[in-house]
Amino acid sequence: MIVVFLYLQFQVWFGESGYFAQKTILYDQEKIESKLMILKAKNRLITSQIKELRRRPGSIESHARSKLGMIKPGETFVIVPEEGS
Repeated sequence: MIVVFLYLQFQVWFGESGYFAQKTILYDQEKIESKLMILKAKNRLITSQIKELRRRPGSIESHARSKLGMIKPGETFVIVPEEGS
């Protein structure tokens, strides 16, 4: 009887669906949910940027100039160094 009791206690605490396994699963679930929230926020930002680019074609040029450093043919590109650099 004692052996059966000890076996059952072992299963409750250390088995595949025991206490510590459940804690590990809950911890992993929380990590995944937090990563999912971050990815959803990034997706919302990208979706809003796509909508803006579709709505205003001029924003494509502005984005290319500011983010990619592109210039139009015939323009002169000038770099102004910042103080302390």
